[in-house]
Parts: sequence; C-alpha cells; structure tokens
Amino acid sequence: RRVHGGNSKQMESGSKVKLTYFDSYGRAEFIRIALTYARVPFEDVRLSWSDWSQQKSSGKFPFDQLPVLEIDGHVLAQSASILRYVCQRHNLYPTNLIDIHRTESIVTLLDDFIIPFRPYWRESEKEKQQKAYDDYFAQHLPGQLQRLERLLKENEARGLFFVGKTWTPADFAALAFLSIFVFHPERAALNKAATDACPTLLKYWETRSADLGDYFKQRPSSFL
Repeated sequence: RRVHGGNSKQMESGSKVKLTYFDSYGRAEFIRIALTYARVPFEDVRLSWSDWSQQKSSGKFPFDQLPVLEIDGHVLAQSASILRYVCQRHNLYPTNLIDIHRTESIVTLLDDFIIPFRPYWRESEKEKQQKAYDDYFAQHLPGQLQRLERLLKENEARGLFFVGKTWTPADFAALAFLSIFVFHPERAALNKAATDACPTLLKYWETRSADLGDYFKQRPSSFL
C-alpha cells in the first residue's frame, strides 16, 4: 500500500483516489503510469492472493475482478475502461475520431501481444514454463517490436508518440508493455538484439520514460 503524490485538480478538490490490484504490474500498470503522469495523488493498494480470496466475494468489486479504481464515491472496473476514464478526465484523450480509433486499436493491439505469453502462466511444470517463456521472447516479441516501430514511424511527422502530438492511452499502454516485457532489468539484455533493430522505438522509450521522472526506478519490483 503506497501513496503517490501529485498536484492535480483532484488534489485541490480533496478527492481521494485508490487503485487496487495484485502486487504485480499486470493489468494495473498502465493505469499507475497514467495517474503518475497526470500527477494525480493515489493510494496504490496491492493485494496478496490470500487477501483477494477473502475480499473477492465482498460485493465491493464490480465483476469480482481487479483492478478497480475508487474515485468520487465510484468504483470503476475493467482496466482499459479505467485507463480511458483517467485520460479523458485529465485531457490525455484525443478528440479527433480517427485519432480515437487509432488510440483504441493500439491499446487493443498491445493487449493482444500478451496472448502468446499466456502458456507461460498456464504451465505448472517448471521446464515447460521456461520453454513457453523462451519461445515468447524468441519467436513473438521481435515481430511485435517491429510492429511498434512501424506505428511510431507512421506518426513521426506529428511527434514521438503513437497518436498525434501528445500523450494518449496508447502511450500509457505502450510504456507499460515496454517496461514489463522489453526493458525490465530481467529481460533487457535478452531483448537487446530486438530493440537495437528498432531505433525509433528505442528513442521513444528513452524519451517518454524520462517524462515519468524516477517512476520506473522507484516503483515496487515485480517479475511481471
């Protein structure tokens, strides 16, 4: 349970924001990144599996799932919808319909990127789990990074963002994916050849991660 600082309008109005998820990055990380960038003070509640098993049926959680965001007396559910809400509330969401479509499609694409990694979570045998892990980073991730490289180049004339000239949900989703699967200390060396082949993506990571200050250095450590 951590409290992140900020000076947003929510801080001025006294609204309390609480994000609840497991003690990992997972489906909450792009929300944490968006709240941090928007300088929204929030309580980062991280539940253990035993905590969750006790609280799941409490009736507090819509759909009995995590993450949830509590704000202004509301409990918001579904990670992508929460991200969209945070961005819309803090002027980090596009207004042009084509840009909205591109933003939402990239957020969905990044979620699809995780599908080939799912065998790692499903496997209970250590040897099979390691094979699933190795297969993802050898067979799937390089192509995924090339796709992100192309998307950045498509938007290059407008700025070093995935959509338009400023941050959108696509960038928060991209930063979460890159920080977990690509540039995480456990995986950066493993992915070096793939990232070296994507110079625009490398520049994007260096530039946009710097916009978050020390966030990636100071966030609680997690393998995934």
